[in-house]
Amino acid sequence: MDKMTFTMTIDVDKNHLDVLDHVNNLEYLKWGESIAKKHWEYLTSEANIDKHLWVILKHEIEYKKEGRLGDEIKVITWVGDTSALRSVRHFEFYRKDDLLATMATTFCLFSFDTRKPVKISAEIRKLLLPVS
Repeated sequence: MDKMTFTMTIDVDKNHLDVLDHVNNLEYLKWGESIAKKHWEYLTSEANIDKHLWVILKHEIEYKKEGRLGDEIKVITWVGDTSALRSVRHFEFYRKDDLLATMATTFCLFSFDTRKPVKISAEIRKLLLPVS
């Protein structure tokens, strides 16, 4: 795994299912939030930066196939377009080679202490994005 992508695996259990016995749409959002947090913690584990948190501004999800009970779902994430105030994180959800869903989430960086938006510094962009 490189620093620019991050992966986690989920075993689908009955608590993840909706009334149609598919993975509930909300689970994809929860998994996305979980892996985004883990990736951020991984990227910043050795960085000496102020405490920040990412606040979600928008989700876009496209469902391709349904996840089902017993599936092992691999979630992959990476950061895309990042400006001074917003960053778009991408997600792909796979069952083996089957792409189940894609998601893009737009985040805004907040100061943990002030709970107000802060500019995404060059130092943070360097942690998030591959060197061109």
